[in-house]
Amino acid sequence: MLRGVSDDPQNFANLYDAERAQASHALAGADATYSNNKDWENRVADVGMGAGVFNAIGADVILDDRDARKAWADDVARYSYHAAGAPLTIIPNIGDAAQRMVDAATYEWSKDVKAEADQVANAEVDRALKAKSQGAHDLLNQWYLDRGLDKTASTPNFLSDQMDLHYSKSRNQALIDLHRGLS
Repeated sequence: MLRGVSDDPQNFANLYDAERAQASHALAGADATYSNNKDWENRVADVGMGAGVFNAIGADVILDDRDARKAWADDVARYSYHAAGAPLTIIPNIGDAAQRMVDAATYEWSKDVKAEADQVANAEVDRALKAKSQGAHDLLNQWYLDRGLDKTASTPNFLSDQMDLHYSKSRNQALIDLHRGLS
């Protein structure tokens, strides 16, 4: 359901903001001090899981756009083959050779367009994932600051690692669920 409504950027932004608010609320409700209990660990795990799922959804939206662009290139190549190539085949002695040249040029053009679409989409996905992951870290860093903790101390480092673990796990599972697999 989350993915279905996320094609609209405003819907995605509203859902993401609600998830961030929920994560902030969960962190704010944590025990006042860390005393080797699971409360803080569970809360940062939830922050990581939420960020991971939303990053996977954002990546899927970007990749859907890439896939549409690649399908467009295939359609252009197909129409070009029929529009330019068909009349060439009736020319005696050179028609087949000319048709093969059009086919080859069209194929190479579509490969280039699809490679460019992959490159652009991969860069967009990378930026989006880094930004959202950084947003989760920024949230934790503010929480540490509010609690008077040095984010480089052992407990915050451990908790950040826990968040990253759950972030990666939930992002990867969401990508699998969205049929994007892992790359």
